[in-house]
Amino acid sequence: MTCLLLENITTHDSGKYGVRVENSYGSDILYASLSVEGPPDPPQGKPNVVAEADCAVITWSSSPYDGGSIITGYALEYNKNGDNDWITAADNCHTFNYTLNGLESDSWYTFRVRAINVHGPSLPSPISDQIRSVDTAVVAFEPHTLFHSTYEILEEIGKGRYGVVHKVAHKTTGCHSAAKIVRCRTAKDKKKVQDEIDIMNLIRHPKLLQLLAAYQSQREMVLLMEYISGGELFERVVADDFTLTERDCILFMRQICEGVAYMHQQNIVHLDLKPENIMCSTRTSHEIKIIDFGLAQRLNPQIPIRVLFGTPEFVSPEIINYEPIGTNSDMWSIGIICYVLLSGLSPFMGDNDAETFANITRADYDFNDEAFDTVSQNARDFIGALLVKKKENRLSAEECLKHTWLDPERHQTTVVLCKEKLKKFIIRRKWQKTGNAIRAVGRMTNLYVNRRNSSSQVIADVRKANMTSKSLSLDSEKSSYKYNDSEDLHDLIVRDVHSFVEDSNLAENDANGVDEVDNAEFDAEELGNANDDDIQPSIVNDEVTETERNITKDINSNNQTLSDSWKIRHNGKSQLNSVHDKCCQFETQVSEGKKGKLQTTTNGLRSKTASTSVASMVQKFDLLGKSSPYNTTPKIVLPK
Repeated sequence: MTCLLLENITTHDSGKYGVRVENSYGSDILYASLSVEGPPDPPQGKPNVVAEADCAVITWSSSPYDGGSIITGYALEYNKNGDNDWITAADNCHTFNYTLNGLESDSWYTFRVRAINVHGPSLPSPISDQIRSVDTAVVAFEPHTLFHSTYEILEEIGKGRYGVVHKVAHKTTGCHSAAKIVRCRTAKDKKKVQDEIDIMNLIRHPKLLQLLAAYQSQREMVLLMEYISGGELFERVVADDFTLTERDCILFMRQICEGVAYMHQQNIVHLDLKPENIMCSTRTSHEIKIIDFGLAQRLNPQIPIRVLFGTPEFVSPEIINYEPIGTNSDMWSIGIICYVLLSGLSPFMGDNDAETFANITRADYDFNDEAFDTVSQNARDFIGALLVKKKENRLSAEECLKHTWLDPERHQTTVVLCKEKLKKFIIRRKWQKTGNAIRAVGRMTNLYVNRRNSSSQVIADVRKANMTSKSLSLDSEKSSYKYNDSEDLHDLIVRDVHSFVEDSNLAENDANGVDEVDNAEFDAEELGNANDDDIQPSIVNDEVTETERNITKDINSNNQTLSDSWKIRHNGKSQLNSVHDKCCQFETQVSEGKKGKLQTTTNGLRSKTASTSVASMVQKFDLLGKSSPYNTTPKIVLPK
C-alpha cells in the first residue's frame, strides 16, 4: 500500500489532493479534500468599551479565520488597575457585545476577547483602551491643590468663551482625562460653573460626556471629564477611509436619541445640539458622545422658561419667538442634524441671519435637492416628524427610538451617500468661526478707540477748568500742598481706565470664544438688524489717527500744568517722565488697591500701528469673505 504522510501541516496545506495512476492501458485519478482545523484566529482589533454608572458595555469584532470549524462563542477577560491577573467575565458569549456589571467605583479596567471553536480558544485579542468606572456619587468640589498633585497638565485641546480644556494624565496610572479650567472673576462666574456641575451629576449615561471630579480654588475652577479622542462626528464620516451609508446614519442618530432621551427623563434640555457637540469615542469606533452642557437647563413643569440663545442654524422656532421651551426644543435640532448628515445641506440656511430666522419660524424646507435622491422615504418621514413648527407635535426622543427608520435591521443594504456637500458644510462652519473671531478683535479695537477718545475729552475738560480756577491749599499739619484739580483729573482718568478694563474683558471673552462663538445670545427684537456690519475698517483707521493727534496734543499741553504741581509737592524737583507716571503716583495717594489696574491698563494701551493693523486685517477678511463661495457667515446680535 502506498500512502502520503504530511507532517507539521498548517492551514495553508488545506485543499484538494489528487492521486493519479496510469499504465499502458490508460489512467485514473482519485481526489480527496483535506481540511486543516485548529483554534481560530483572535478577534480583529481592540474591543470598544463604554463605561456606565456601575457597569461597562464591551463590543468587539469577529475573528478573521474560524480555524476551519465554526466559532461556538467568545470569552471575555478583564484586568483591574493594571494587575497581572486576567479574570474571565464570560466564557461562552454568543454575540459581539457583553455588559459587565458590578464594577468597582473609581477603578481602571482593560478588556480582551478570545474566539472559541471545538478545538479550543484562540490567542487573546489586542487589549482595549483603559477605562475608568464612573463613580455614581455626586461630584463635589475638592481642593485645587489635589488636582495638581494628582494630574499632569498636557497640551491644550480646546478653548471656549469661559475656559480652556487641557488633556491631563494621571500621575500614577498614566490614564488620560480632559480638564476644563475656568477662571472665575465674579460670583456669577462661579454659579455658572456650579450649575453645569449640578446638571452633569444628573446625566450618568454612556452616550453623554461624564464628569469625573471637580476642583476649586479662590479664582479657578476645574472640571475633570472623560477624554474623547475620536474627534467630531462629521469630520470622522467625511474622512477618505470612511464609507458613509444610510445605515451608518441610522446608527449615529439612534445613539444621539438614546442620550437625549435619558436627558429628557431627568427634565434636562440641552439647547445647543449641533454637529460640533457630537463626538466619536475613538477614531475607529461608531460610538458617539454628546458634549457641552454649558447652556443646558433643568425644566420645572410649573415654571415656563424662555431663553434667547442658541446657534442660528439649529435653534428652534419657539426660541426665536421667545416662547416657553421644552424637551421637544432639542428634537428640532436633532432633525436638522439628521438632515445635514444625510445630505450635507442646511435646511434653513439663508443669505443672512434674518433670512435664516424667517425660514425657521415658517418651518420652510424641502427635500427637492438631488442629494435626497438616494435617501429612503423612511428617513424623510423621520426628519419631517421632527421639523414641525409646534413643538407639541414633534416626536419625542422615546418615540424616535421606536420609529421604523431607526431600526438598523431594516436597512441591511443601503447605497453609499455622497459626502462632497457635507465636506463643504464643514468648511463653511469653520469659516464662520474664523470670521467671528476676527470680528471680535475688531470690536476690541473699536472699544479701544472709543475709550481713548473719552480719555482725551476728560483731559481737555479738566485742563480748561484749570485755566479758570486753580486752587493750591497748604496743609499745615502734613506740611504738604494739595493740587485739587490734579486729583480731580486723576479720579476721572482712573474711572475711565477702570471702565475700559471692564469693556476690554468683555471683548476679550468674545475673542477667546472662537470654538464656542455660536453660543452667543441674541435679541429677538433685533433680528432685523442681524446683517449689519460689525466693523467699518476705514472709519477705525481715521478714528485712530485723529485720536492719536488729540491725545498727543492734550498730553503735551497738560504736562506742564501737572509738572508744576508735582514740583511744588517735591521741593521743586520732578522725576516723572509722562502723564501716565503722574497718574500712577496720584493712584498711590488715593488707593493702593487701584494702582495695579491703572499701571497695567495705561501700559497696555495699543499703539496706533497695532490698531491700524487690526483694522486692516478685518478689512482684508471682509473682502476675502465676499469672494468666498461659502460666504454665509452668521452674525448673532448680542443683547445690550
